[in-house]
Amino acid sequence: MGGMKTFVVRLFVPVEPAETDTTLRGLVEEIGADRSANFADGHELLAFLATAGSGHRGAPPERSLS
Repeated sequence: MGGMKTFVVRLFVPVEPAETDTTLRGLVEEIGADRSANFADGHELLAFLATAGSGHRGAPPERSLS
């Protein structure tokens, strides 16, 4: 059985509907690995988690500007 990784995910959901379709954005941090990334949608969040799950230790995914 493999080890576990821990993440903190902060979701920022607008109170008022925005003019854009972006309703899911936030920050994800991998605890103990000094890796974090902003995400502007679910695809970016899943991409970050996928690189962590694969044991990838290269550069983290690019941070989005949102």
